[in-house]
Amino acid sequence: MRRLLLGLGILSLLSLGSCVSKKKMAEMTKQRDLFFEEKEKAEKALARARSMNDSLLTAAQEYDRDRTRFKNDLIELQGEYDRLKKECDELQKAYEGKLKSNKSEAQKLLQELNDKENRLRQLEDDLRLREKRVKELEDILQAQRDAVTQLRDKLLKALKGYTDKGLNVYEKDGRVYVSMDEKLLFASGKTEVNRDGQMALTELGKVLESDPSLQVVVEGHTDNVPLSGSGPIKDNWELSVLRAASVTKILLENRNIDPKRITPAGRGEFIPVGTNETKEGRAKNRRTEIIIEPRLDELMKLIKGE
Repeated sequence: MRRLLLGLGILSLLSLGSCVSKKKMAEMTKQRDLFFEEKEKAEKALARARSMNDSLLTAAQEYDRDRTRFKNDLIELQGEYDRLKKECDELQKAYEGKLKSNKSEAQKLLQELNDKENRLRQLEDDLRLREKRVKELEDILQAQRDAVTQLRDKLLKALKGYTDKGLNVYEKDGRVYVSMDEKLLFASGKTEVNRDGQMALTELGKVLESDPSLQVVVEGHTDNVPLSGSGPIKDNWELSVLRAASVTKILLENRNIDPKRITPAGRGEFIPVGTNETKEGRAKNRRTEIIIEPRLDELMKLIKGE
């Protein structure tokens, strides 16, 4: 600014013409040149400054636009973030709810599974217990069958001398039957046991004596021919009862046989083994059957679970 004022002053002096010396003029010219040089530099500097200012203004405008754009983008991104966060929270809640529901369902299924496993174990225990009891039952039944077979063989051996005199030994329904024809034991229509019958019954008593567990039923049987005469016996049924009692008394002559083990019974004509239409069939029906079976106490205890 000072230089500008100085240049203006010099110009004023030059306008005075002759009033200024050459020396002074030369100095003033030099100063004028310096002024214009400085002026030119100042103008260039100003132009550069303006250009820079324009650039800065443009940059500022661009920055402002970018800032506005970035701000809008930020607002938009914030909205997107908030939306996504809300969706995420909703999904998280839904997931947690589903997970909780699944856990509850899983716990329910697990409890059902545990209940079924417990029931299965209980059934397995029951099954093992039943298998054990069935095995025990089978063992007892097999032992009974073995005992029956052994008893049959023992009776056959003891009574083999009478098998050709109307005596038969056989197994049926887990029992041993000693069947004696009428001719071996009794005279027709009589209740007294004859000698051969007594001897056979004595041998039978020895076998019964050897095993106190054996239970005995003595059954008297007849044909369907009515009794004749005016004797004390009224009918076939009474005859069958009296004959069963007579056989029982012979067996009990063995004092080692408990009377509680033997039961006499009369069946009369009502359980025939042959036809009553023939002589041979009626002869088969007139018989005494001694039914022997092992006691079933152990078997019954097992069945009752005792």
